Amino acid sequence: MRRRSKSDSGSAKARLRKTTKQKRRYASISQRQRVSRTVQRDTEIDPIIRELNTIAEQQRATTEVLRLIGSSSTDPQLVFANILASAVRLCDADIGLINRWDGDALHLVATHNMPQTFIERRKQSPYRPHQHSPSGRMLATRRLFTSPI
Repeated sequence: MRRRSKSDSGSAKARLRKTTKQKRRYASISQRQRVSRTVQRDTEIDPIIRELNTIAEQQRATTEVLRLIGSSSTDPQLVFANILASAVRLCDADIGLINRWDGDALHLVATHNMPQTFIERRKQSPYRPHQHSPSGRMLATRRLFTSPI
């Protein structure tokens, strides 16, 4: 085996540095292209993933409600409370309530995160909606009314 002199090892290091720099330069271009393609792919995939997560959450909520219906045929209040809790979670809402319309007034069936004073008052006297209120218009037209908030 032949020994290298100190001057040879110095030039080898210099050659190594040069080739490394060149590789990095070329790698950075291809890396930028890969990153660009990854970002583009992510922006296309993100809405699909969100939609799939929403569908999966809806299926979990439906499964939970069906399980409750199957296990508690005597207590519909528990089923209504679970349906409402799932609906509030799916809609990303803070509060919710379910009413029953008897042709004259709305009777409180279930609530979720509603103030206790509201619940007590509504249980004492049912709500008779005015024709110009959102719930009154919904009942009169039998169509969903969304508030402009």
